[in-house]
Amino acid sequence: MNGKLKNSKLTMCLKLLISTIFILSALGKFIDPIAAALSIVQLLPISPELAKVAVFILSVFEAGLAIVIWWRVSALLLAVPAVLWGILLVSYFKGVECGCFGSLPFFSQISMSGHFLLLVGLFLGLYYLAAVREVINDSEQKNEEVKTGSLKWAGVGAIALMLAAFLPLPSSASKSQAANFSANNSVDRAYVEAAFSYQNVPIIDARSQAEFEFGHIAGAVNIPYNSKTIVDLAEKHALKNKPLIVYCSSSRCNVAHILANKLQNLGCKDVKIYAGGWEEWQRLN
Repeated sequence: MNGKLKNSKLTMCLKLLISTIFILSALGKFIDPIAAALSIVQLLPISPELAKVAVFILSVFEAGLAIVIWWRVSALLLAVPAVLWGILLVSYFKGVECGCFGSLPFFSQISMSGHFLLLVGLFLGLYYLAAVREVINDSEQKNEEVKTGSLKWAGVGAIALMLAAFLPLPSSASKSQAANFSANNSVDRAYVEAAFSYQNVPIIDARSQAEFEFGHIAGAVNIPYNSKTIVDLAEKHALKNKPLIVYCSSSRCNVAHILANKLQNLGCKDVKIYAGGWEEWQRLN
């Protein structure tokens, strides 16, 4: 009886934790659909309008999952974190922000490493819930306590991974790109305003064209960090002999550093990073 009680508590804890994560993710997308839509247009060749529709569908889907967790967990739900893990992997190699929690305070600050841990934890948690349900529904219930007891390590591990995801883990991708830039190369909003207004310093938006169309700093030039025509664009705007300011989505985005490195390699000697990016610029307007 004690074994069943412990597993019952573990099951309830997992359901509460997983459903809360799905609700927060849905809430973040609902409150700030633009943050999630920006990530989608970077990954898929779709219009901003269609990306917003996709975000709405995702938020409703996640809210539905939070309800299903309490009603009936099946092995089919394991496909959800598996697919999300694949999408996150593509995002990692493309340098795209997740946008999973929109711009929710704290949750939107989770590192890419944290997102990977979170999805692995979700997979283990759903596996545990589905497996325990199968054991309980088994007609031969005499070994129920033994079987659920042997599964509890998956449940405990799931909780540990999901909680660890919210710890301040380092983001190796961002650090590797930022390594070439010291604190002197990072500028704030006031510097950007002054440099553009009084010194006519070009401001370069390193995000994709779709993100640029969502919104950008007035007067900025769009040079996507992964564009194959960076050399031509640099020559077109005569950037080599000018001081430059490069920005991307936010302080969590590393594509500005990627583009800044490329521009330096082209001969641009004075390149600075506006770390706050479009997110800060828009918030402080």
